Amino acid sequence: MSFFTQIADALTSATATCSFNEVRKVRTTADPSMAPEDALQLLKEGNQRFVDGQPLGSKTQNLQRHQLVDQGQAPHTAIIGCADSRAPLETIFDAMPGDIFVLRN
Repeated sequence: MSFFTQIADALTSATATCSFNEVRKVRTTADPSMAPEDALQLLKEGNQRFVDGQPLGSKTQNLQRHQLVDQGQAPHTAIIGCADSRAPLETIFDAMPGDIFVLRN
């Protein structure tokens, strides 16, 4: 098997195992408001992904960051949390950029 065939096979295999569908859309001001129950459900699902070690929030793409810059962010939740950096709320709730507004006390 040639070197290029091996590279092509490796890239095809890596692409097949990566789940690009798992990248969540970022919330912008173009999105409608969210019911409190739906926001709570997103937080619970995000925390479960964190506990399971399968986060999605860190899988952002350039397009998503540009959407936040161009359209503004629309957090679904505001959280008052601890200033302790060992418990970053964005991480433990597996939030996408702009999903939650965090005030660290």
